[in-house]
Amino acid sequence: TVNASGGLALTNVAAVGSVYAGIHRFDNIFFRRGGFLVTGDKVVVGDTVRIDEYGRWTHFDATADFESRLEFVAGTLAVSSNASINADGRGYLGGERPGNNGTNEGRTEGNAIGATIYAGGSYGGLGGHFGSGVPGPGYGNLTQPAALGSGGGRGSDDNWPGGDGGGWIRILAGEIQMDGVLSANGATPSGAQAGSGSGGTIDIETGALAGDGFIRANGGGFEVGGGGGRVAVRYGSLALATSHLEAKGGAASTMSGGNGTVFLKQASQTNGDLIIDGYGTATPADLCFIPGGCTFDNVTLRNQAYVTADNGLTVRGRLGLANTSTLTHSLEHEAGLAITAQDLEIDAASAIDVSGRGYRGGKRDGNDNIQGLALGGQLGAGQYCGGSYGGLGYNAPVHLVYGSPLNPAYLGGGGGRGSDNNWPGANGGGRV
Repeated sequence: TVNASGGLALTNVAAVGSVYAGIHRFDNIFFRRGGFLVTGDKVVVGDTVRIDEYGRWTHFDATADFESRLEFVAGTLAVSSNASINADGRGYLGGERPGNNGTNEGRTEGNAIGATIYAGGSYGGLGGHFGSGVPGPGYGNLTQPAALGSGGGRGSDDNWPGGDGGGWIRILAGEIQMDGVLSANGATPSGAQAGSGSGGTIDIETGALAGDGFIRANGGGFEVGGGGGRVAVRYGSLALATSHLEAKGGAASTMSGGNGTVFLKQASQTNGDLIIDGYGTATPADLCFIPGGCTFDNVTLRNQAYVTADNGLTVRGRLGLANTSTLTHSLEHEAGLAITAQDLEIDAASAIDVSGRGYRGGKRDGNDNIQGLALGGQLGAGQYCGGSYGGLGYNAPVHLVYGSPLNPAYLGGGGGRGSDNNWPGANGGGRV
């Protein structure tokens, strides 16, 4: 029965074609005996969400004109070892996926066109690529991530669609016991160098997080990997191993994706901690970036992480590199790598390394000139000449020396080409 007397007419608050979301409220939600739930609206639970016995909670798939997420509030969340909250492959569509037919590229932020043919989706880390493939750019806020993961581009023809990106999970809970899996992984395509989807978002705010389970926003793998997603946990107490928080780039046979970001902030901290983990696998260069504009309490790069920071890095406490990790800047980035930190710790197997990141050599890395490049990108060392900066390169004219010995602030000059284009000059050194 609808009582319309004295009420508000729907025509005053609704319009044809508009999109609306509800809020569903419960005292408790219990999953058991394989219970499976798909939601798109926000869910508010006054007491307990408990997921047992192969139960699974997810959100709706994205389409080419629709984005979904799984968002809920609970007093207590408990996920048992044989249960999950799983938004794998629920993000932006891959190229030529159903609903994205006729489009070679994967979808990315805002449902725009992203990764091309032969490229993985990007988000917290960039996707890998094969041949002429170009991944889309990274995006999103690493401290409060709020986006779906990107889809990968298709493979050699329309019969090889790219993988979909990972979904988006947002949880606000008084306490969480995580013994199962909470995941928003990118999907993996079936072959022909199609790109995998990137990992998505897992964003948690809780008074206490404990358990032996895993929280994952990993890129898809196989042949062309998707980039890792973004994980953020703001907490009062943490009794779940940080190694169980994952934002891996997808491991792939042609090119793996770049690793994503894991951000942790205890209630007592001002800025929070950033962890970028290579997970013990060699990471392709320039696929994992730390965006600018952030200040951290601590930053840890570990387990073969390879990280580029072009916009400066400010750390109020400790910046640590461990287990064969590398911190660098992009090629020919004239601002260099700027670090401000209270403590800097680099183990014997790791490095801050900007070797070969200066001005390009002749016929090297997109420089079509025989000469190497020098200060400001001008032509420098000629054929058969070494690059110059503080000292003069072999056979180079004297005027190519530049900069001040009291305040060195430039990239190194690239060397000239050799006898033909098969012998490009080497790049100059970078700037720290």
